[in-house]
Amino acid sequence: MGRVSQIMLNRIETGVVMSRLIIYPKEISSITGKNYKSSWHLLLKIKKHYAKDDHQFVTIKEFCSYTGIPEAEVIAKILH
Repeated sequence: MGRVSQIMLNRIETGVVMSRLIIYPKEISSITGKNYKSSWHLLLKIKKHYAKDDHQFVTIKEFCSYTGIPEAEVIAKILH
């Protein structure tokens, strides 16, 4: 079982479940240590990379794929 799957299984067993898929600039700021505006610009770069329209969201999986940060670490940071 992969690390992300194990973390999600642990969250389900403990009653803490990640109930959403998207990531926000404030969370990116917390993860990367960049300020809010830089995080917002990074989010725009990710949207452009994935050819998303302005009204579409960036998922946690897309953020992780683009930045190379393991999904389990991002989820753990968002939940804490």
